Amino acid sequence: MPNLQAHQSNHSIRKRFPGPFESRRSHDGVDLTFDIVCDTTEKVIVSVRYWEAEDSASHTTSIILDALNGTIRPRRRRLAVPGPFAPELSETPPSLVNIICQSTDEFILGIDYWCISDAIEIGEWIATALNRYHT
Repeated sequence: MPNLQAHQSNHSIRKRFPGPFESRRSHDGVDLTFDIVCDTTEKVIVSVRYWEAEDSASHTTSIILDALNGTIRPRRRRLAVPGPFAPELSETPPSLVNIICQSTDEFILGIDYWCISDAIEIGEWIATALNRYHT
């Protein structure tokens, strides 16, 4: 049975961030980041942080971008974990919500949007997009 609340949240987020989405290199004071930005609003939705694992962070970023933009490639890139993906509340700052792989419990991405309800909605949206992309 579909999660109606998640569907309504995803619709609300899509209205606020209609896309398309792109990646920009940045930093958050400590870590280097690949920021995922909505081109229409110029707002950063989420940042993929890294110190030394730039290739891995770049790969994760490109997959999230493909999933959010609905890009289908002849040889679809995949994350190293099988999915399914789900948001969960984070226990470690600065992230408020984490996207995890449910089958391996592996961390994929942390979301530290300024408001917990927005972070939850963005987490549900990204997890839903990744699950669609990985099927």
